[in-house]
Amino acid sequence: MVSSALTLRRPVLADELVVRQAQSELEAEGFDFAWELGPEGSWPAYLDRLDRLHEGLNLPEGVMKSTFYLAEVHGEVVGSTSIRYELNQYLREFGGHIGYCVRPAFRRMGYATTMLQLQIEAARQSHIDEILVTCLETNVASAAVIERCGGAYEYSPTRPDGAIFRRYWFSRPD
Repeated sequence: MVSSALTLRRPVLADELVVRQAQSELEAEGFDFAWELGPEGSWPAYLDRLDRLHEGLNLPEGVMKSTFYLAEVHGEVVGSTSIRYELNQYLREFGGHIGYCVRPAFRRMGYATTMLQLQIEAARQSHIDEILVTCLETNVASAAVIERCGGAYEYSPTRPDGAIFRRYWFSRPD
């Protein structure tokens, strides 16, 4: 089931509790819900960092312009997604343009597919003609989402820590 009720929005001050809760849920699986949030980090400082990433302003060397969104359905945060407008060396190999995750209680409801479809459209509107999306080799559900959305499998490189990633490309339709 693909959810037309799903919307993407940037986080605000009132989202701290739900984002920290989602971060805890996904840390148990070895995955980040909110990139580099950290348990001790200041929420306003984190939002400021997200603003700078979104605007592409005062970024440290090697950090690329990106936008982080919360995925929401009927007022409930079900996941998160980000789009990276340019790729550094690491992102070119393992990270890609689009990342997404769904909180465990909301999986198998079509939300990941909807998030990826929305982000592919956003990437195309941002003039990214060749869109790279990756997932861990062991993440069969994510691979299925990417393939369902039309991703063309390229190959599976191994990161120095031994993690294997599947690489998929989305080309601009003619």
